[in-house]
Amino acid sequence: MGDSNIGTVTNSIGGVGYNIARASGYVCDSTKFVSRVGNDAAGKTIQESVPGLGVGSGGTAQYVSMHDSSGELVVACADMSVIEEEFEVDHKASVAVYDCNLSPKTVSKALDNNEYNIIEPTSHVKARRIGEMELAVFPNNKVKLITPTVEELASIYDSMKDKFDDEWFGVLDAMKVDQIRERLDKKWYDKGVYQQCFQLLPFFQNILVKLGKDGVLLVSLCSTVEDYKSIPTTSPYRPKSIIYSKGNQVGAVVEYFPVPKDVEVVNVTGAGDTLVGYLAAKISESNWLHHEIGSAEQVWGKWESIYKAQLAAGLTLGCADSVSQEIANI
Repeated sequence: MGDSNIGTVTNSIGGVGYNIARASGYVCDSTKFVSRVGNDAAGKTIQESVPGLGVGSGGTAQYVSMHDSSGELVVACADMSVIEEEFEVDHKASVAVYDCNLSPKTVSKALDNNEYNIIEPTSHVKARRIGEMELAVFPNNKVKLITPTVEELASIYDSMKDKFDDEWFGVLDAMKVDQIRERLDKKWYDKGVYQQCFQLLPFFQNILVKLGKDGVLLVSLCSTVEDYKSIPTTSPYRPKSIIYSKGNQVGAVVEYFPVPKDVEVVNVTGAGDTLVGYLAAKISESNWLHHEIGSAEQVWGKWESIYKAQLAAGLTLGCADSVSQEIANI
C-alpha cells in the first residue's frame, strides 16, 4: 500500500445486479436484467453484450478491486452514481431482486410492481438505504426476503430503528420469540444476530444471513408455525438445526444450514451474488416465500434450494470468474 505494485489486471462486465442475473440465467431461462449504463465508451461496450439497458446522464458504473495471492479481497472502490440516479422500473416478474446500489426511491416505486421482492443489501454501507425505503409491516410487507451478511444485518437494523412502531410491535409480540431464546446458538446470539433478525422480520418475513465459512442462517416469520411438527426431516438437504416458537399459529422459525462442501478459495468476488441469483431462480420455479406452509414438499424444496445455492456459491469461490458457469450443472 502507498506504492505501485506488480499485478495481473483483468476487465469484465459485472456488478452485484449483473452477477445475480447471470447466476440466475444459468438456472432460469426467463431471467431478465434491468439496469442502466452511462453515455460513454464503457457504456457502449457493455450494450454490445447486454442490449436493452437504460442510459443515464453520468459515467458508466465502475468497480475496481484488488486481491491478494490467495484471492481474498484487499481493497475495492465503487462508483455507482449512474445506478443511484432515480429511474422507473416497471417490469413485472414472478420474483424480483434489487440490489442496494439503486436509490431507495427507485426501489420503493418498483416494489409495487411485484408480489415477491428480494433485496440484496450489497455492502454494510449501502445496506442502510433499506431504512429509507417505503416498507410495510406483515401481512402487508412488500419485501419477502433479504440476504445480508452479519455486518449488513447490523446496518439494516440500525437504519430501521425509527420504524419500530405500535403496528410493528404487534407482529413482533405475536411471534413469541422469547420462548426459543435458550435454544439459539450462543455464538450468533452474543453477536446480536438473532435479536436483530427477529425485530426485522415484521418488515421482511424471511432473512437469509450469509455467515461466510459458517454457512447461512434462515430466520422466517410463519403464520402456520405449528405445521412444522408434521414436516419429515429425512430430506438429504435438511438444515442442521430447526428451532421454532410453539403455542401460536404466528411464530418465528430459525433454520441453520452449514456449508455443504469445503472449497479452495480462488476469488471471493461474486460468491454471495451467485448464491442470491441461484436462489432467486429456484424460488421462481417453486416459491417457498409464502408465510404459510402449504405442504411438506414446499419446505423440502426450500431446503434443497438453499443447499444447492450454497454449492453454487462454492463453485464461484473456486474459480477466477465472478460467476461460475458450472452452476448450471448442479
